[in-house]
Amino acid sequence: MRVTLVDVDGTLVDSQTYKPLTKLLWARRRLRPRMVWLFLKLMPGHLRRNRSLEDRLASQNGWVTGYAQLLAGMTVEEAGEILRTACEGLTSKLRPEILSELEARRAEGHAIILASTSMAALLDYLGPMVRATKWVGTPLEVRGGRYTGRVGGPLCSGEGKLRYIEDLLASMGTEVEWGESYAYSDGVPDLPMLEKVGHPVVVAPDPALAAEAAGRGWPSLAVEMND
Repeated sequence: MRVTLVDVDGTLVDSQTYKPLTKLLWARRRLRPRMVWLFLKLMPGHLRRNRSLEDRLASQNGWVTGYAQLLAGMTVEEAGEILRTACEGLTSKLRPEILSELEARRAEGHAIILASTSMAALLDYLGPMVRATKWVGTPLEVRGGRYTGRVGGPLCSGEGKLRYIEDLLASMGTEVEWGESYAYSDGVPDLPMLEKVGHPVVVAPDPALAAEAAGRGWPSLAVEMND
């Protein structure tokens, strides 16, 4: 089996998945104090330039953990409706260039795998929208049909993202032709995923990934950048 691995935020989506989700959660007034606290805590590190890889992974962990806390106490069905609506808000942000690439890979018989640091529950709605075969993201803990506010496993980023991908593919019971497979990403945390395949492609890469791609001769997919 050949696979095409696709990062979501900044790659498939010309935006961040948390943006429409933030608007929907902000409409719930009881959540606003927690949201203000979350942004005051995390935004300085998010906006700081020249962050190390460790800083970026810590920031990603902070955002996922924070949004998991905002869903605490919601039933799976209640949160699912919010996540579904958030994904619908991303429709206009899907990069047509990436969708064309996925269509070409699909025609070649590839399994399309979304791989995101975002909550796996959100990908349950985004995956079918783009006709993905499977997807992996950061799991959230559920007890008694409600979200506990805690993540349910390691962050789906960096080496962790590759482990989630490998575990998923192993569960599918088919040997993967890694040399004939593709991966698309915009960020240096995804180096392990990009290095795994024979055809890594960078998409609007951050400076660190752009430097890696230039040094390794990896192609860069031209995409239209929104203001």
